[in-house]
Amino acid sequence: MDVRVTIVETRTIERTYYVSGVNSLEAAGKCAERCAGRRFQPNTYLWREVPRPPTYHLEKYEVVES
Repeated sequence: MDVRVTIVETRTIERTYYVSGVNSLEAAGKCAERCAGRRFQPNTYLWREVPRPPTYHLEKYEVVES
């Protein structure tokens, strides 16, 4: 039997940002989101980037021929 198997690989990266001069946690979160989206944010910089091991899960099986 010939089977086509699709596997989805998910890569996760944990990024920690340093934000200065904000008045609330919500404002700090918005600044970090802007910086993560590659937009200019003068009071925020990427402090640490930690890659995590990828995860895999089987998406689907398709019988090509038996």
